[in-house]
Amino acid sequence: MRARLRAREQVIIESFRPASKGGGQISEFNGTLKNLGNRDVKDVEITCEYQGGSGTVLDRKVQTVYENIAAGKSIPVRGLIMGLVADQSKTVSCVVSDVKLR
Repeated sequence: MRARLRAREQVIIESFRPASKGGGQISEFNGTLKNLGNRDVKDVEITCEYQGGSGTVLDRKVQTVYENIAAGKSIPVRGLIMGLVADQSKTVSCVVSDVKLR
């Protein structure tokens, strides 16, 4: 369990550009995931929080990237549909919330 926690802490979102489809109703994740660790990982879970203008969290969306990431390597993630977004969402922030060791 500790090895998995350490692995999660070593996988980062290196770059992230939020996008939307369907007139801004559907959120899409586009970015790069980087494995800074010394073990290969797979099935990276991404959690995105959507905040309103006051900073209140309106919604959270979770999706898994079913790819392998070798130790020290990066992979691009394009067009990962996160789901429907609340009308009042103004900002989004995303983190790596879980990984599996390979």
